Amino acid sequence: MNRGNGGTTEGELVFRGGGERALFIVEAGDLARAKRLLAYFDGMACEVRPIAVGPVVVCAAWVEQPGSGTFESMAEHLRDGYSLSICEPGFSPSMYRVALQLARDTEGELRPLECCSVCGAPDPFPTTLSLRVGGEEARFLFCQSCSGAVMDAPDAVARLLLGKAAERSPEWRDVELGPPMKSGRAWRFPIRRAADALSPSHR
Repeated sequence: MNRGNGGTTEGELVFRGGGERALFIVEAGDLARAKRLLAYFDGMACEVRPIAVGPVVVCAAWVEQPGSGTFESMAEHLRDGYSLSICEPGFSPSMYRVALQLARDTEGELRPLECCSVCGAPDPFPTTLSLRVGGEEARFLFCQSCSGAVMDAPDAVARLLLGKAAERSPEWRDVELGPPMKSGRAWRFPIRRAADALSPSHR
């Protein structure tokens, strides 16, 4: 986030919607192979969120375009290289809990997911509202279900989500959205309080 000309508040809305998700569970065997596996994931044409790293590696992945075939080719590659490899289409809290338990049983490093501020569901790629006020950051997260799956009109969806956040927490009221910018596979909207927009430092 960029601070605007001496302003005291700043933030952004990072919107991820639609696309296709998958959960990968791979028995790497040891930490060295786990690191090589993470490097492989990083090189693929998708966004990857590690959940557990160790003898068992668990990663969630997201591609913007459904039906791209990315996950199918990844699953085939992993089946050829590892004795146990699972590619579970989509993402669900129940599969997430299973994956976490596998990682705990093998004493891997856990990297738990943040949870939706509306329904409490864990999500590897949430839509995120963040606003910095006087050195403190407020955050509000939407899971895929609560943010909606369609990205045809990101401006309208962003305003709708900001309204939902304002209904639940007063700190998101009187907040303005700036023009959107595509950043990688997500849309980013700068945000600031309406009072800041009227102050001399923001004119």
